[in-house]
Amino acid sequence: MLDKEFITRTPEETFELGQKFCAYALKHSSKKMPKIGFRGGLGAGKTVFIKGFVEAFIPGAEVTSPTYTIMNDYVDHSKVIYHVDLYRISSQQELLGTGFFEAFEDPKSIMLLEWSERLPKAVDFTVDIRHISDIERGITISKGANK
Repeated sequence: MLDKEFITRTPEETFELGQKFCAYALKHSSKKMPKIGFRGGLGAGKTVFIKGFVEAFIPGAEVTSPTYTIMNDYVDHSKVIYHVDLYRISSQQELLGTGFFEAFEDPKSIMLLEWSERLPKAVDFTVDIRHISDIERGITISKGANK
């Protein structure tokens, strides 16, 4: 699954790839709960991929983009996913008081970081999503921090 470009042609295919990646990430992460960075332009499909990922881990969770709230959490009993959107963040100072740093260090939670290139934090995996055409997306998953 790593370092291979997947081509998706519908939002449903992007969602399904997110579901498959959830199982892979949980099995192959160096930590119990992975921290995953997402990169791609506006409308590339980051949130759709994340919706699939979250559905695989916490079925029925209502996933929305945290563009304006900065961070959403999805909780089911002892399962926690933090979904962070760094698009509007220009410095780490802006994250103070949001709970971001505490959540990032929480070994019992998964963190999904949209626009992760804006924050130099180590992640277990990076998911790059690019527009190929109006309907096609190229999705590449790599191990490790943002490059």
